[in-house]
Amino acid sequence: MENKPINSEAFGYVRLHVPEKVNLDDFIIIEKFVCEMHNSFLPNGIYGDGDLRKFVHDKLKENSIIISYTHVDNIVNALFDFLFDNNTLLPISLSIDIEKWKDWEEILRKSIRNFISSYGFAPNILSLSNYTKSQIELISGIRAISFFYFMETIGKEVNICTSKFCLDNSLADKNIILNYIPRNDDEDDFPSRELPINTLSPISYIELYNR
Repeated sequence: MENKPINSEAFGYVRLHVPEKVNLDDFIIIEKFVCEMHNSFLPNGIYGDGDLRKFVHDKLKENSIIISYTHVDNIVNALFDFLFDNNTLLPISLSIDIEKWKDWEEILRKSIRNFISSYGFAPNILSLSNYTKSQIELISGIRAISFFYFMETIGKEVNICTSKFCLDNSLADKNIILNYIPRNDDEDDFPSRELPINTLSPISYIELYNR
């Protein structure tokens, strides 16, 4: 998967507001740590810029990553300003297409794995049209699908992320958009988790219920 920022607009903003040249790889590393600090990017979830800089420096040291101290501060400060100007640094999105209906689950599993490998987060929203959802239900022999579970087994540990199906009839048939959208704990109506990037042995299954 291509190495790319979580939010290209944020990268453009930082490049514009940081006096020295911003390397894409350095930005991606710092941006991920900023995202890790801010579980929610809503205004009431934003830490002070000093706290954020300290957190990023600590994470860089912990991971033995060397980037100029001043340069890190400049990038973090610009990202901090971006948060206030835009109220959010995320969501992260990935668009996929299903060629054959019978392969929908395999394609979705593979795409979630790629999503986690690229961004270090698991998608918690799956947007699709009503027709696409109905075809998945028809192929699966299920009356209604509400959530898609992606289960991760690493050694003896099992991590499960839950992605919620959401209708968006502006999307083309056979198209699904995977999104990671951070939420306040008070606003969550379903669980979502960050998973390790070095994922192994993915297994998926779907939660079924009758409306």
